[in-house]
Amino acid sequence: MEKIDLGSLEQKENNQMKTTTAASILLVALMVSCKPLQIKEFELETIPGLRGKVEKMVVTNIGYNTDSLITGNAEWYRSVNTIFFNNENKIRRQEDLLVYPNARKTPIVAEFHYQDKLLTSIESDVYGRKDRTDYYYDNKRALIKINEFEEDILVFVLSFNYDKKNNKVKVKRHRISSGTVSFEEFNHDRKGRLVTARSIPADHQSNPGEYHHGDYLRNHYDKKGHLIKTETINPDDIPTYTTHFEYNSRGDLVKQFSTGKNGQGIGVVKIFELEYDSQGNIAIKKIFENGTLVGKTIYEINYR
Repeated sequence: MEKIDLGSLEQKENNQMKTTTAASILLVALMVSCKPLQIKEFELETIPGLRGKVEKMVVTNIGYNTDSLITGNAEWYRSVNTIFFNNENKIRRQEDLLVYPNARKTPIVAEFHYQDKLLTSIESDVYGRKDRTDYYYDNKRALIKINEFEEDILVFVLSFNYDKKNNKVKVKRHRISSGTVSFEEFNHDRKGRLVTARSIPADHQSNPGEYHHGDYLRNHYDKKGHLIKTETINPDDIPTYTTHFEYNSRGDLVKQFSTGKNGQGIGVVKIFELEYDSQGNIAIKKIFENGTLVGKTIYEINYR
């Protein structure tokens, strides 16, 4: 089964420096809010949870080498994202620069275009390659399609279907070059929160069990609306894998860990140590895995 990460569906294809600025915005949004995004992957023009009137934000991402033979916190990765905002705290320009290990002298640059306060396109210069992402909406201002172009050639299409309450219930992903098509289907509770998600490879609908075995994901929330755990449910309706989330008093994610069918710990325990600025935005985030510092993000924010 290819698991759907309810906190960030797109990041599974973007583990390092983003190849397009539109994708990197999702990463920055996650780091600023420090919350599972709960299918906010399509609200790319606004940084969720950003407080105050922001003119500019510089985000420095640092990854550390955790090799036990290396003393100290040796860097293996560093990138710098410089983001400029308009008066509505929407992104108008972004510059992404990879500093280490493969340093670039020029950044990826993207310009954001709006009409009637809706994002309509992002035009990017990716090391000389001209990319463009176009956004389409229905008469209710709901996003219904995203087209991604490289040098004016269509390479990827996302399309969306909604229920009567305007909740996304189906996402279709079509990668043009390979012809690969897949779907995700979603169910929501009466408050509009995502409850279950299921991945369905469209090319293999005749035998879906061979590819995802009938598994699906189920979300649970606390009384404040925080996502507190995501379960992977098998065809017998038994949770086989659970990811847990814990928050501080500000509602920011501070711990993430996973358990198996019998409640035993699986994989790493992630701890997020956060420092805030005077406006209440995160200024520094340190990431620990099983007690070892593996990354740090620094947010330098200029307010209007």
